[in-house]
Amino acid sequence: MPEYLAPGVYVEEIDTGSKPIEGVSTSTGGMVGVTERGPEDVPILITSYGEFTRWFGGHLNVVDFPDMDNERPFRYLPHAVEGFFTNGGKRVYVTRIAPDEAVRASLDWYNRGPAVAAAATVLLRPAAQGTASAINPPLLYVLDPSNLNINERVRIGSGSRSEYRQVLNLGLPANNTHVPLSYPLSYAHDPGAMVSHRARVADPAYAAGFTINQNAAAGSRAVVAAGATADIALLVAAVRPLLEFGAPNGAEHRFAAVVTDLGVNPANAAQHLARVRLDSDLTRAYAANDPIVPLSTAAAPVQNAALTVPANAGDLLAFVDDRNGQFNVVADLVTLDLGVIGQQEVRRLGELDFLTLAHGAYEGYPARTRIEHINLTDDNRSIAAPAPLVNATVVTLNNVS
Repeated sequence: MPEYLAPGVYVEEIDTGSKPIEGVSTSTGGMVGVTERGPEDVPILITSYGEFTRWFGGHLNVVDFPDMDNERPFRYLPHAVEGFFTNGGKRVYVTRIAPDEAVRASLDWYNRGPAVAAAATVLLRPAAQGTASAINPPLLYVLDPSNLNINERVRIGSGSRSEYRQVLNLGLPANNTHVPLSYPLSYAHDPGAMVSHRARVADPAYAAGFTINQNAAAGSRAVVAAGATADIALLVAAVRPLLEFGAPNGAEHRFAAVVTDLGVNPANAAQHLARVRLDSDLTRAYAANDPIVPLSTAAAPVQNAALTVPANAGDLLAFVDDRNGQFNVVADLVTLDLGVIGQQEVRRLGELDFLTLAHGAYEGYPARTRIEHINLTDDNRSIAAPAPLVNATVVTLNNVS
């Protein structure tokens, strides 16, 4: 409007034409919905998705915030805000709402320090995220549940990644469900597969056992065996005989897939040699003259059980429905899927034990890491002259024999 500085008559032109509607910025919006947390029924100015998560939390879990018959999807406000800023939005007023029946969330606080006189055990099988409940099996398998009780709280894991859960139910004691094996499995076995405890019985059809004629490296699937001519002939004619490699207290077992007679042993005319093709690779290395003993599986098993969860190649534990007090003689054998060609396996029974270290391990070690007992003796070597310089990476000893 013009400014009039003195009295007088003035002419003012007024535009009476229609004006177009001016555009309104779409970079500012408003949203109402359900969020994880935050003030209720109060519009909050949000200028980034990061600010939204600080006020209201992140995406909502479908388990905790399910859609109602696919008609009332009320868990997507975080997605809408995220999409708003992704597509160029600058400002949005967010108002959190909640149903009348909503109650305030509660949280239990736990001390992550060492518990006093607490029961402790270890997981025997990895537990994937979201599992370990009756709805989402498999359940947790632990070495010793004897000190755990229903409704008690347990801590799983350690440090900042530990979780606290309540024990809903306890199954059979550990000694009735876990079958430890001396060597890892070569094949996978489905739940329900037959697992049998069998006595170790040498096959009476052979007059004597065999020996390895040439060194066999770990991972070998073929070995050369030396033995009496008649025994080699029996071995060639046998259908997938079971062979034991090494001394009984540390032996591993494989079925022979194909046996080929190689003729007379040049080192012993009373013997023949045979190339034995195995059904799976050997775990250990064997030297010449190590024993090979044919075993029999004809006798009735001591006890049968069934796998309750899959057994995978590389596993050292089989989880069964009930051991019935058996599977506990470490000199005996375990058979899995016996008679199923391409699946049958035999392992010596193992033993489960705790091993407590005086000092914690310096780094992480994967499952199946070998632990050996060693005897320490003093080493009286000394550093030779001249003495190494500061930060030297090479030190000369007086004796390097």
